[in-house]
Amino acid sequence: MNHLFASLILAANLGDPGTIPQPTAVEQKSSEQVTVYRAIDGDTVQLDDGRRVRLAGIDAPEKSGDQPYWSESKQLLQKLCGGYKLLQFRDTGQGGWGRELGDLYYTKGGRRYSIARTMVRSGGAWYWDKYGGRDRAELAKMHQQAQAERRGLWATSNPLAPWEWRKGTRSKPAAAAPRGGGSLYQQRGLQLPSVFRDNCPGGS
Repeated sequence: MNHLFASLILAANLGDPGTIPQPTAVEQKSSEQVTVYRAIDGDTVQLDDGRRVRLAGIDAPEKSGDQPYWSESKQLLQKLCGGYKLLQFRDTGQGGWGRELGDLYYTKGGRRYSIARTMVRSGGAWYWDKYGGRDRAELAKMHQQAQAERRGLWATSNPLAPWEWRKGTRSKPAAAAPRGGGSLYQQRGLQLPSVFRDNCPGGS
């Protein structure tokens, strides 16, 4: 089964994994209703008013350098956001590059769901603690679950974390892949962070 198709099925049918409590009164006051115009990649969207929102706590494959699975990740985020006219947005700070950092939620069947959690649980993105926000523990757990079950990008060969990919594309000229064995991490001379190293296929 196609990795993207499988991820879309999972995202459409996720129950408790993406569910979060209804907002408190304080959260409600700090949130607003928004409409997503488009997904820019797997962790950033553009709202219909022109603002760009970087989802807190996740990192998705990079378009720059054509990182494997970046297009599927973008399509998954577009599918999640495009299915709901109104989403709840909670601004949590600045995400760099002119983007706002925050959380996006949608409501279905009386339950509230986190877009970021669903992306990670579906294997559409990594958990990334640089912009972890308040949802670190849950995102980390879902990251491990998706990895263990080989969901989405975890079913691909030697998935490389985007923050490591960016190091390679920014610091190294284009070159042919070296001959011989070894994981993609080893071929690029990179090391996966220890929090993921034990369970990631091909990690070093």
